[in-house]
Amino acid sequence: RSRRPRRRYLSQQKIAPSLQPTAGNPDLDDVANGDTWSADRVIHSYCIEWLCTHSQVATRVGMFGIYLVGMRVEGDLGLNANSIPFPLSFKNCFFTGTFYVQYAHCRLVNFEGSRLDRVDITSARIDDDLLIDAGSQEHSVVAFDTQIGRNLDFSGAHLTALSSTDQATARFANVGPIALQASGVQVGGSAYLEEGFAAA
Repeated sequence: RSRRPRRRYLSQQKIAPSLQPTAGNPDLDDVANGDTWSADRVIHSYCIEWLCTHSQVATRVGMFGIYLVGMRVEGDLGLNANSIPFPLSFKNCFFTGTFYVQYAHCRLVNFEGSRLDRVDITSARIDDDLLIDAGSQEHSVVAFDTQIGRNLDFSGAHLTALSSTDQATARFANVGPIALQASGVQVGGSAYLEEGFAAA
């Protein structure tokens, strides 16, 4: 009984839309303006969580996984300690909260061109690539004991230090704000920190 309303609500969400110009104004499609996007470009984080963690639903997600373009994801997205058998791709998306995949097992995680407050992939295992590149901005990344099967690509990303409100949760809070916290990260392929990558 409790699942049926959520299924109906999910059918009204645009799970994998194409990025379309809004009113012919390219500035409105700029991810920096994501907080002003209209309601038809919003998906709530619990919808994505449900797709990833519901055992019967996750098996019906196709081989390309979840692929969102130009959407605002409302709320913290928590996938901690879950096994997600398909790729997670968010292109030019705006996140209002933190993306948590601590102790999770993922196929691929892609934040190309997206804007996030914080990404926490502590002790996560990613079989393929971790992509936070091509203009991704204004988010802090926490990665301790993370395993990445192929490539780690931060090319073109701009990471900013944790805000004072987040600092209390940082592993190294006593040394001040940190944009990239990483230790014990294993990368099976190559690590790319180029094309204007910055962490400050």
